[in-house]
Amino acid sequence: MAVKRITMLTRLLDVNTSRRGILPPSADKPRFEYGTKDTDMPKDIPENQGISSRDIADYLSELDADKSLNMHSILIARNGRVLCEAYFGSYKRGLWKATFSACKSVISIAIGMLIDEGRLSLHTRLDEIFAKEMNTLEKAMMRGMTVYDLLTMQSGMTFFDETEMMNMKGIFKSYVSTPLSYAPREKYYYNSANTYMLSCIVKKVSGEGICDFLEDRLFAPLGIKNYYWEKSAEGIEYGGWGLYITPNDFAKIGMMVMNGGVWNGRRIVSKKYIDSATKAHAKSNDSEYGFNYGFQMWVGKSGDQFLFNGMLGQNVWGFRKNGIIIVSNAGNDELFQSSNYFEITQRYFDRKFPEKLQKSFINRRYLDKTLQKIGISRNFATLSKREISKYKRGALPRECGELDGRTLVCDDRRSATVGILPLVWQVLENNYSQGFDSVSFDTDGGKMYLTYAQKDEKYRFAIGFGEPEYSYITIHGASFYIAATGCFASNEDGERVFKIRIDFLETPCSLVLKLIYKNGYFEMWQKELPGKLFVYNRILQVKGYYSDTPLIKNIFNIAPNDFFEAQVERLLEFKFKLHDK
Repeated sequence: MAVKRITMLTRLLDVNTSRRGILPPSADKPRFEYGTKDTDMPKDIPENQGISSRDIADYLSELDADKSLNMHSILIARNGRVLCEAYFGSYKRGLWKATFSACKSVISIAIGMLIDEGRLSLHTRLDEIFAKEMNTLEKAMMRGMTVYDLLTMQSGMTFFDETEMMNMKGIFKSYVSTPLSYAPREKYYYNSANTYMLSCIVKKVSGEGICDFLEDRLFAPLGIKNYYWEKSAEGIEYGGWGLYITPNDFAKIGMMVMNGGVWNGRRIVSKKYIDSATKAHAKSNDSEYGFNYGFQMWVGKSGDQFLFNGMLGQNVWGFRKNGIIIVSNAGNDELFQSSNYFEITQRYFDRKFPEKLQKSFINRRYLDKTLQKIGISRNFATLSKREISKYKRGALPRECGELDGRTLVCDDRRSATVGILPLVWQVLENNYSQGFDSVSFDTDGGKMYLTYAQKDEKYRFAIGFGEPEYSYITIHGASFYIAATGCFASNEDGERVFKIRIDFLETPCSLVLKLIYKNGYFEMWQKELPGKLFVYNRILQVKGYYSDTPLIKNIFNIAPNDFFEAQVERLLEFKFKLHDK
């Protein structure tokens, strides 16, 4: 298993060679389309539910002002009613988002349904469920592992995890043939491969994949129509990641859990299971904030809280003491619960609230202005209101005429690893860039277009100057819904800088391009979000996996941490010269 991890790490850190995955790329995710109308949760003004609009506005402003955070959206609900939906920058309502590990909690709900139906129990063993799929040796290696062990991340499996899963076809067989590091229930170890096995269990016991199984049991009753869950090469939903769902719909699932398994008077899953799922069963050594682990859900160490948590800032956080649900999407440099988002949110919402407050037009107006402010693209921070208004009416900056019709090419061999799709998403989706070639600009119909050319494909899209321009691009067969914004400004040296931001709206990822005219050539700086900190920490995590493995440990020790840090910076904050074609 270590071979694949090291192989992929080596390929990623080689800045002079085009990357390639171990598996061929797939483009199964459907193109997101607005128009599928989900059933919205009912709305209310915050004061009717005991929360001040001013407090919500101050909360959003603090999140927006924190430079360590890159928030995309916040939804606040109480007692089954949405009190506020906030969208930062180019992000907008109604779009599905990748949830990463936050969808593990949905797998837990499916397991609870099977238990409620009497088709499974917490103590059912893997070798009973997969009696025909596992041989005698594999059954012995699993040491009587149960559904409970998988739910609580106490399976004892450490050598096989999501890193291997993203680079192989036979995931189930590889899992059951991999030796356990510990006996089940001996030690907690967070591992998305355990969640995949739970997904396999749903398929085996019910005869249906997770989406089909949950359609009539969860999604339809909650009015959830617009979702997608990625599958492995075996045709089974990954479980531990891969679910795309809108914040509003994810809030419904969180509110159902808040209500003990009931939605609009209908029992979805038993209160007994929900109570057990949101109770701590394992002490976590992963959470950097304050959570232990239940049944594929995080549980507050202090206070009655539950959390669906995905990396980079995808969360459904329930405060049971006051009935508040907060759904967040972001592109933060974080694993588990390590960002300032958790401290800020806890400070504002982990307390008692009255049932109702007196309405305040002033506070409501203050919240509306805050929502408008955070909804302005971060790329327009240097523009005046007058400039933004002018560009919204269709005017283009004068510099657009100077770039119109120009193609700028790159001869730097290090561009072999540079592409329009951010590195984090290249790795997660096995969709690798084949190297940067050129950028070109043209104007048409009062809009400016950018063509970003890689060695194997070109992508053309409009750039917005007063407001984002939304479009689709297809990268190696995979469709992405993007927002592109542009801004011209002067740097500290008095040079004119063309800053272009491309937000991959369904993902946590963004790409920032800065084009600076020098003496006879252009310099282009390309930066990715999430950035250097996140990727560097992931590499250190891989190193940590093998800290006790002599041969592999020695290989890693040849290259110290500062080498990896420098390589990551070259990968994610790349500068190179461009010249006219």
